[in-house]
Amino acid sequence: MYAGTRLRALLDQVDILVLPGVQDALSARPAQAHGFTAPAAGGNSATGTLLGAADLGQLGLRDFVDHYARIAAATDLPVLVDADTGFGGPHNVARMVRSFEQGGVAGFFMEDQVTPKRCGYLSGKAVVPVREQLGKLAAALDARRTRHW
Repeated sequence: MYAGTRLRALLDQVDILVLPGVQDALSARPAQAHGFTAPAAGGNSATGTLLGAADLGQLGLRDFVDHYARIAAATDLPVLVDADTGFGGPHNVARMVRSFEQGGVAGFFMEDQVTPKRCGYLSGKAVVPVREQLGKLAAALDARRTRHW
């Protein structure tokens, strides 16, 4: 079954879905072994794992696609991932959605920060205008291959 469909089915079954944070392919396996039904992979943990640094927007789309695809391949669980700010405007977000889907992840969450973004626990963050974020979300919905992604 398609990863997005599996995640949607899990969300429809419960009021709260607990998704343990995983850093890489290796840490996704214990999540499955200990009975979790879906993990989440964050941008800060990806940046820390790949660069040994805080998440300040240094990684590009290809870095995240490759990293998340490895996590998705290491487990039978649907993986929810951090899309940072979408890697640009609506066209970039559409490309991101197609790339994440091809990589086998189940879905994503996306920040509304301005570029360059700052890690969530750092001060000095600003958000984009609502209309701009809505444009990114519309592009994401239009780009997906199935309605469950």
